[in-house]
Amino acid sequence: MKKIILTAAAVFAFSFANAQDSKSFGFSKGDIMGSATVSSMSSSASGSSSATSLAPSIGYFVTDAIALSAGFATASMGDVKSTDFQVGAAYVFNAKNQFSTNVSLGLAFGSGTDGGDYKAMGLQLAYGVNYFVSNHFAVRADIAGLRYVSVTPDGGTAVSTTSIGLDMSNLSLGLVYKF
Repeated sequence: MKKIILTAAAVFAFSFANAQDSKSFGFSKGDIMGSATVSSMSSSASGSSSATSLAPSIGYFVTDAIALSAGFATASMGDVKSTDFQVGAAYVFNAKNQFSTNVSLGLAFGSGTDGGDYKAMGLQLAYGVNYFVSNHFAVRADIAGLRYVSVTPDGGTAVSTTSIGLDMSNLSLGLVYKF
């Protein structure tokens, strides 16, 4: 009887220990991630129109909580088309957990057409969340909290706008793959 109880206790202990080690959610130093987001942004300057954007990027965790990233974005709103190159940094809270939040700062340089060519520069402070559905895949959502954009048409004067998007008017949804 004593052997049966000890065997059952050993089997229970080993199965419990294996269950704890089978999942490794979250990010850590040295992780590389690829992501793609789709955004829908409202434009108060042009009334009720909205722009749709696709933005793939790649990032590298230089510490357990800080990631550097680079990518590009293409956007369209009717006849207006743009392409941007983006670089940024993010601080991830609870990076090693299945659910994490982050604050990011990004800089974008781009160009586009709206009947004429233009060049643009933007700066954005955003808040985001990540939720890992497996060891390597996560879903993400970002809200552009504060955004500054300067647009200079060819041969024209720069026009700058600042917006606060806490009303979810600048929401991005996407997928993340952790290598």
